[in-house]
Amino acid sequence: GYSIATQQLSVTHAQEERIMMLVRLKSGWTLGVSTDLANIVAQFKPGIWSNVLLAALLMILLSAIGILAVHRIGLRWQHAEARVKAARDHLEIKVSERTHELSEKERHLRLLIETIPDQIWMKDSDGRYLSFNKKFQAYSGVSEEEITGKTDFELLHSEDAEQIQCEDLQVIQNGRSSTRES
Repeated sequence: GYSIATQQLSVTHAQEERIMMLVRLKSGWTLGVSTDLANIVAQFKPGIWSNVLLAALLMILLSAIGILAVHRIGLRWQHAEARVKAARDHLEIKVSERTHELSEKERHLRLLIETIPDQIWMKDSDGRYLSFNKKFQAYSGVSEEEITGKTDFELLHSEDAEQIQCEDLQVIQNGRSSTRES
């Protein structure tokens, strides 16, 4: 057997260039082969060199095409990212504008509700108070935190709460508001 420890040397003597290959055997012996580079080149036919050169040029061309394709994909990716960023920025501006508009409308509506001299309130479908004006709060004698999210059963005597619940159900069924004198 022999080990795979090979060593290739290129040695230049005066006018000739030699290639040497050394192989170290397991026994400790070293085998060496030396030949003149001109002999190796002469053994190949001229057509082989042109085929090798052609293959090398083809590989260089294919590599260049691949690099150009990757570059073009990268540019498209950058353009797409720029368009997404622009769309996101535009959307953020629109959301900000719309949020401001809604805040203004809510402020105007709240101002309108507060200036009406009557009691005004809004409940959800379960009868929980969502919103109300100061006139209603003053009439009930309870703070805003104590009213919000509560039902009439949690705020009033059960007979009064039942009567109000019946009136609320009529409003829901008829789809019309009602007025109650107190």
